[in-house]
Amino acid sequence: MEASRHKIGFDVQIMDLTRRHPPKVLAGLAILATLALAACGPEEPVAVADAEGTMVGQSPAAKQESWTGTGAYLAGTVAFEQRDMRQAADLLTLALGDKLDNNVLAQKTLVALMSDGRIEDAIKLAHRMQDAGIRSILVSLVLMQEEARKGDYEDALKLSRELPDDRLMQVTAPMLRAWLAVGAKGKDAGIAELKPLTEIDGAQMLAQMQTALITDHGGDSKKAAADLLAAIDEGAEIPAQLAEFYVTLALRNGDEKAARAMVERYRTQAQGRGEDVATAMERQIGQPKPKDPLVKDPKQGLAIAYTQVAMELMADDYNGDAMWLTHLALDLDPKLDIAALALGDLHRQANHLDQAIDAYNQVPENSIFRRPSQLSIAESYRRQEKFAEAEGMLRKLMDGDKTDISAAQQLGQLLRSNKKFEEAAKVYGVAIDRLGTLEPEDWQLFYYRGISYERAKQWPQAEKDFQKALELSPDEPYVLNYLAYTWVERRENLDQALGMLEKAVGQRPEEGFIIDSLGWAHFMLGRYPEAVQELERAVALAPTDPVLNDHLGDAYWKVGRHQEARFQWSRALSFDPEPDQAPKLQQKLDQGLVDNAGTAPEQPKVNSQAGGTESGG
Repeated sequence: MEASRHKIGFDVQIMDLTRRHPPKVLAGLAILATLALAACGPEEPVAVADAEGTMVGQSPAAKQESWTGTGAYLAGTVAFEQRDMRQAADLLTLALGDKLDNNVLAQKTLVALMSDGRIEDAIKLAHRMQDAGIRSILVSLVLMQEEARKGDYEDALKLSRELPDDRLMQVTAPMLRAWLAVGAKGKDAGIAELKPLTEIDGAQMLAQMQTALITDHGGDSKKAAADLLAAIDEGAEIPAQLAEFYVTLALRNGDEKAARAMVERYRTQAQGRGEDVATAMERQIGQPKPKDPLVKDPKQGLAIAYTQVAMELMADDYNGDAMWLTHLALDLDPKLDIAALALGDLHRQANHLDQAIDAYNQVPENSIFRRPSQLSIAESYRRQEKFAEAEGMLRKLMDGDKTDISAAQQLGQLLRSNKKFEEAAKVYGVAIDRLGTLEPEDWQLFYYRGISYERAKQWPQAEKDFQKALELSPDEPYVLNYLAYTWVERRENLDQALGMLEKAVGQRPEEGFIIDSLGWAHFMLGRYPEAVQELERAVALAPTDPVLNDHLGDAYWKVGRHQEARFQWSRALSFDPEPDQAPKLQQKLDQGLVDNAGTAPEQPKVNSQAGGTESGG
């Protein structure tokens, strides 16, 4: 079965910036936030982009002479609904024109400008809306942003009193007021503003984190460390930023033991890029003791607050609001690394890859998130089919750090997707050699290298890797499927292979390609009625897969159902089979199934979700 039909993915995981299970308060409020923050009033709600939909591609700036007002409005509304905020901001601005007689359009335009990071333009529009008597939460928020930018915290604090204490603002507003109060009145006033947050079920972690940052800003780093530890203990998992803050405070307080303990505590939960972050934090230990407070001024505190809320929304896929929140953060603190990384992730999820790359490049060189950002740039290049750029970046990352595993794994998968199987096997070998003590989850690297060896026609090495993968994790259905299917093809270990395929099907009864392997094993062993039964199940689960339809056609032919066999081969031919399979299918349609007519596939099928990744090759 051709590899390209069912690919193993290697999409870079979105950096786990916050807990995987957001606080109950935000999980409950996020769905309301899209209405609350874009409402022009109780009778004119305008939904900010929700969590569904795919953004269309990046587009050139709209030109005045190219659109009528109605055309710009309609196209801008479509772009807004599809969350292409760059295009929406251009077109809705044209549609809005100089008059503000349409409150809904003005509000949409404001949201689009904020979501494209055009904060200056958003401020100008907010003033126009205010002058026209249009009141909304976002107008107040943007005008507050203007005062905070200038460092006029007293006026900004007054404007913040206009923000309601419900829905998303129930969580966000107290944090914003706290930092504005710090700027206007001092530490104690700031902490007092957080009191409403402490009374919300599920928001304690946010309240304790902000308290710690304000306390540290006020000069008491030891109490700040205690408050941060309390915030960390509040959640099931440790957000990367909180872990870094605590490590920094512990080092400043001379407690290297506590810093190391936190790194290890974070490392135990690290997944995806979390291991790179843990390594970066660990490297901070032994460096000169940090001196500056975690938050240098209230603007940076506001930026962190915005980013924390944005990340909580991202954890539950409310990316529309997360986008403009992240832009507000970067407007106040352009060097806020976690905000730049979050913005890159938002753009990459939306397939705005050039914008994603620009955002990732904003992550400073000395940030613990620098390496994840560079890996994500490589993945963005890969999606753009800029394979040379992706490979060059990954090789540089892999060779520049002799402890690296993640860049090596990502490079191996890139090479494998481009059918450079021998090179892929070598790179996977680099990753494996750097593993140290093997853990159960390391089965994936042996599996991937085994696939590369098998495709490079180096079966003995491939077989060893598949067996090692099963030694580490005995019941992995994808490994069971691949190894057992290949044994059937080679007429080796047949009884063991059938048992393995049955186990794999038992674990993944919804995956047609694994059921296909079991059916094809029956076919290869001459058990044609059993093959028909399993292959019919497989095709029902993946009705447009050319290989599965081809196999079912072969099985029908063997049991004498020739008309149905030709129907299945015809279907397989219509579903874009691999170029080398199309002539074989046509031959079957013309001549029927004859001995040695290419009934056996060259490789087992490979699932797109093996290893918990997405898309790719």
